[in-house]
Amino acid sequence: MFETKLPNGRRVFCPNPMEVSIIYEQTKSYFHHGFKVDEGDTVFDVGANIGLFSLTVCDWGLRPVRLFAFEPIPTTFEALRANVERYQLRGLVPVRCAVSRGSGMGMFTYYPLATAMSSAYPCDADSADLLEHAFPEILQHLPSFLRWIECLPSRPQAAVIKLLLKIILHGRRVSCQTISLSDALREHDVDRVDFLKIDVEKAELEVLQGLEAQYWPKIQKIVVEVHDIDGRLNGVVDMLLAHGFQDVICEQEPEMKAFEVFTVFARRNVAS
Repeated sequence: MFETKLPNGRRVFCPNPMEVSIIYEQTKSYFHHGFKVDEGDTVFDVGANIGLFSLTVCDWGLRPVRLFAFEPIPTTFEALRANVERYQLRGLVPVRCAVSRGSGMGMFTYYPLATAMSSAYPCDADSADLLEHAFPEILQHLPSFLRWIECLPSRPQAAVIKLLLKIILHGRRVSCQTISLSDALREHDVDRVDFLKIDVEKAELEVLQGLEAQYWPKIQKIVVEVHDIDGRLNGVVDMLLAHGFQDVICEQEPEMKAFEVFTVFARRNVAS
């Protein structure tokens, strides 16, 4: 485990310091369209990684909230737990589970050099589509010590990028416990979730499918990262509308266009 410094000056534990600033910047995207967390709210952070969203939500311990952070990968979970202990976040409960359709065990692929991409749906570093669509974004997000790649002619550059992807996406399979959202609500005696954040790398539909009909009204606001595979974006939006969310907004950050990744915001009551 490493320790690194964030742009806000805070120090956190992590498995891979090179990706932390990127994850930290991503946390800001969950608070668009007036979405916020107030004192006393209950928050579910599904796909917590090292806890940067959770730490932001509770303002590093200054805002009293009840927060459950779900992270299945053992190495990443240990960093999450260390950050909770460092900032003495008494209202934050780290839960070493993946949230899915049901409770049991599941297989996940852990990427030590890209922990935020760890998922039940492993990446394919040899995918022609991945290389074609991700190419411009890969160049924009290279760390400073790899900027020399930008100066290469196109063919050598493509070969180096392909090799780099293979290295970054060299993962290992791990077995992790899973829990459904309904079981999590029952187990932790939660009557209301004011803010549900979901970022689970292609497993978002399974998370929502694990919420039984009688529990949907307990969820007030949802922000979910959606990988639009086989019409999944429309499926998620239709599911939210069917369960009473009147205000549903789909947003795509410019850097996510190549990956067909969207952020969906949904709440029950439209602000007056």
